[in-house]
Amino acid sequence: MSDYWDQFTPAGANQQGDPAGFQAAWFASGGKTVDDLKAFVAAHPEFGATITGSKGSKLTFPGGQAFQAVRSAGMGGGIGPAWDDLSGGGGAGGQQAGYMTTPFVAPTAQEAIDSPGLQFALGENNRMLQNSAAAKGTLLNGRFQQALNASNIGNALQGYQGVYDRAYQTQTRNQDSPFNKNLALATLGQKSVADS
Repeated sequence: MSDYWDQFTPAGANQQGDPAGFQAAWFASGGKTVDDLKAFVAAHPEFGATITGSKGSKLTFPGGQAFQAVRSAGMGGGIGPAWDDLSGGGGAGGQQAGYMTTPFVAPTAQEAIDSPGLQFALGENNRMLQNSAAAKGTLLNGRFQQALNASNIGNALQGYQGVYDRAYQTQTRNQDSPFNKNLALATLGQKSVADS
């Protein structure tokens, strides 16, 4: 059995306080409830996780990181694994990771620059600034060129945030959609049983 968990442990790594290793192993374990989480934490002290929260569905690690590890713990003890960052140290600008079962990979700077929306915005901004500078006779001025470069850098940073947010939302939506459909069906089934 230990050979199975060794695949989540990089050779020579110190697993004490390892949220990433815990997440990979927890998701692979098939655990769904707070009872499953308690058993998993007890069986794997090498990750350094401590169970917290009134329902026993949260974890803290020695580095101060905290995560929600069981989805909907109030519904019969839980309906599946989760990895919501409660310490504000991960995800998209501190956003929670939701139901993601595959890690989010942020777009590269080149992918952001190549996005059609950012290319259009930069082109329009440059056109407007250059037309304004040409009308004032300052188009070839060194200060204008510096201002244009600074404007492009600022717009590129804002554009990257937009590309990042869209990529994150797309992955979340694609992963949440099947989960939400199943949750809606399960809730409908529970309501039917309760009504009969």
